[in-house]
Amino acid sequence: MLNNSKEILFMLVDDEATIGSIRLHGCHRLGSLPMERGAVLLDAQTCAVEGNAKIIFGNQDGAAAVAIQEEGKNGIIVLDITFLSQVAPVENRNVILKWMIE
Repeated sequence: MLNNSKEILFMLVDDEATIGSIRLHGCHRLGSLPMERGAVLLDAQTCAVEGNAKIIFGNQDGAAAVAIQEEGKNGIIVLDITFLSQVAPVENRNVILKWMIE
């Protein structure tokens, strides 16, 4: 469950994960992958998504970022724990801000 009204979770899934009504499963590692507007997934993973999630990057069968809404709280799950690391391009911060206001 989400703890705050707006929350971003950076995580990797070992086997499967359930967050509220969203289930992430069938995951595999991607490594580095360019995204929109110069953002880069640095050590990414994709998972199949079940439940009421908006796919931000990828598709239902393999998403690296999803937006969820549970009990009036909004969250973004990014399957890349290094997405905002020191070596990440500044565009990664900008894309997070874009996702938060959409």
